[in-house]
Amino acid sequence: MTKYSLELKLKAVLAYLEGADSFRTVAKQFNTSLTPLKHWVAHYKEHGIEGLMSTYTNYDISFKMDVLNYMNILECLVPMQQMCITLLLLLLLISG
Repeated sequence: MTKYSLELKLKAVLAYLEGADSFRTVAKQFNTSLTPLKHWVAHYKEHGIEGLMSTYTNYDISFKMDVLNYMNILECLVPMQQMCITLLLLLLLISG
């Protein structure tokens, strides 16, 4: 769950963009600090309302374990690839 609702973010952004009040005044009005409000305004200007939507995802433990296992496999493969490339280069030097 997000700390601030989409509705609150949008109202705060639109209040600021109306131009009547400063960031500080709008932040106090909506009971938030300056930093989140500035981010919301920047995201809204660049992406519209979609910029205010939460991007948090909640993956189940099975998916997380699959990702960790995949990362471990890749961690083992990279040194093996480097070793194979080195051996190929040595073979080319010897035969060349």
